[in-house]
Amino acid sequence: QIFRSDRGLSCVLWVKLRIAWIITFFILPKETINKKVSPSLGTILKSYGKLLKKFNFCITMIGLALITSGVFVFYTAGYFVFNHTLHIPLNIIGYFTFLIVGGNFCGKFIGSYFALHLRTKTALIISASICLCSTLLMFILIYIQDLNLFSLLIPMMSYTIGLGSLMPVTRAYLMSLHPNAAGTASSLTGIMIALVASIVTYIIAHFHIETALPMTTLLVITSAAAWCFFLLSFRVGDEQLNSK
Repeated sequence: QIFRSDRGLSCVLWVKLRIAWIITFFILPKETINKKVSPSLGTILKSYGKLLKKFNFCITMIGLALITSGVFVFYTAGYFVFNHTLHIPLNIIGYFTFLIVGGNFCGKFIGSYFALHLRTKTALIISASICLCSTLLMFILIYIQDLNLFSLLIPMMSYTIGLGSLMPVTRAYLMSLHPNAAGTASSLTGIMIALVASIVTYIIAHFHIETALPMTTLLVITSAAAWCFFLLSFRVGDEQLNSK
């Protein structure tokens, strides 16, 4: 019965995210790995600490984690809204996942196109803007109209398209900031995504989610914060280049 209760399934997902955080943390960055001697925990933490001192890297990484966490927010609260409020059968709700995953898959192709034809910063902002506009559209539709399937599903599909194009572009941007620490940067980004996703999932689990407003509000907040973080990262990076 735990999978049929709001709080129960939310807690299960939260535990899974915590496990993912632990697993990611112990995937050692390749820059610290010695073929003969395994690195100590202190060495790993020092590698992470060097990157965490880079302000533009940190805020870009947090921005990516915030937008990625939106999918977990939707998975935690959205399906309960579908079933409990809209009374859609559980066997039908499962097909919605294919649509959302399909949006992410399409976004990967868009991200590849952006990477080939646009500057990295431009592609990143466009992808983040797609996510932000999608959450705003969802909030407006739910606020001014009756809650329905399309007001949730269509904006979320658009959101995952933006996320799909955002992830490879943002990771490429993060790697370009510190090309000599690509493995450490990738590992630390995975930790941050799992950590932020755990936090926002825990937050949404404590709201009354028979209505979609708490979910959409949190999606708007995280998307807007991520968009601002990306702009701030670019500004800091440009100032550092000009100072040199």
